[in-house]
Amino acid sequence: MPDTCDQQDRFGILFRAPDNNRGYLYGLNCAGQYSLSKWDGQQTTLLAGPTSNSAITSESNKNNRIGVVASGPDYYLYANGEYLDHVQDATFLQPGKIGFFVNAATQNSFTVKYDNLKVWVLEDEFYPTEGSIPRFPRLPLKP
Repeated sequence: MPDTCDQQDRFGILFRAPDNNRGYLYGLNCAGQYSLSKWDGQQTTLLAGPTSNSAITSESNKNNRIGVVASGPDYYLYANGEYLDHVQDATFLQPGKIGFFVNAATQNSFTVKYDNLKVWVLEDEFYPTEGSIPRFPRLPLKP
């Protein structure tokens, strides 16, 4: 989490973006909540959250590792290796672009530090069957 920020400041990853103005936004806010939204270039539509979870640390200067498994219209959300939520939406189904986002809720600025963005194209057998939760790759979380 950033040193100082408003509770509603948001940051995370943009994925399955067909261009620079559309895609999914998965991330955290400074209150320690996660959310998933879709952005159509003019407005965002909340698909999940904001929701608190004990897997997310809201302490300043502490790291959080977020991940998403995208399989067709299914999105499985993770924080620090723990499963959080499952969301379905079929707006953006093609691979698209991936990147970071930062959204200040007030006029006060804040700084977020990102490192180790990784993308995997998983084998077909990894993707979940109907009703099951996919495992999240076990990766070390840097202190």
